[in-house]
Amino acid sequence: MGVDHFSLPWFFWRVPLPALRFVACCPGASEVLPCSFGGLSSNSTWIFCAAWEAIERWASSQSLHSQRLPRRPPITTACRWGRASHHQEAREELMKVALFAAERRIPIEIHAYTDDAANAILDVFEAVHKTHPLNDLRWSIAHLNTGSERTLDRMQRMGLAYSVQMGPYFGAPAIREANGAAVAAVSPPTRLAIDKGIMVAGGTDSTRIGVAGVWQAIEYHLTGRSLGGMVQKADDQLLTREEALRLYARNAAWIGFAEEDRGKLSAGKLADLAVLDKPYMTMPVGEIDTVRSVLTLLGGKFVHEAGVIKAARP
Repeated sequence: MGVDHFSLPWFFWRVPLPALRFVACCPGASEVLPCSFGGLSSNSTWIFCAAWEAIERWASSQSLHSQRLPRRPPITTACRWGRASHHQEAREELMKVALFAAERRIPIEIHAYTDDAANAILDVFEAVHKTHPLNDLRWSIAHLNTGSERTLDRMQRMGLAYSVQMGPYFGAPAIREANGAAVAAVSPPTRLAIDKGIMVAGGTDSTRIGVAGVWQAIEYHLTGRSLGGMVQKADDQLLTREEALRLYARNAAWIGFAEEDRGKLSAGKLADLAVLDKPYMTMPVGEIDTVRSVLTLLGGKFVHEAGVIKAARP
């Protein structure tokens, strides 16, 4: 279909199970892609389906119905963003979802690969924020590969978090070609977001684009070197080892509303920990992707053991 998934915005909402699913597919395609409500791009056509009846059932089961949503079957609308009427229609659909979530304090994670997509989303969020402050709802934007300082400032004012993923590790050359070397040198804008006080949580985007483990992603934050060394981030955009690890531990727990149970080793939290085979804090930075666990505990119970206990016994 010729879709460059490193430059097109895709997004979905993450809420308590059962999830409220919004799905998108390319016109003419037979498969429904595992993503949601894709769009708000200036040059792409998408079909999006809003499952309002599923939303109503979930809300009713949670006793969250302050007002009934319009009775309607799932909507299927072909939209070409860039035409004013269709862009307005997409904005209105997103506004309905955002208001519904804000009124009921439902957490949202919305995906936007590009800065223009993020700005279209933030236009809606700022309108909602005027009547339903978002600061303590832990709403977040994921990816934001070409996010600008202005976009991050808008997020910071509303208390939005940033879920950074591994897309630019694989797609940095495409980002450079589409946006220029200056944008590619700071993509993703993790350093800038942290410096602005935005909560940044780390992900791998596994297994759609990324890899299953976190160590490749952590190494990327430290080296800034994309796959094959095709693009090198500026030195002042790199993270420290402590900062990179925090994205995937304490901050990841926070964005999942689990900071009381996990995220750091302290009294009263779950005994979720891993014993590593190499010294993360001192080993060569270019080898961090080779780190593996030799002993893993979840809730204090062994879930992985690479023979170290048996070897340590006299």
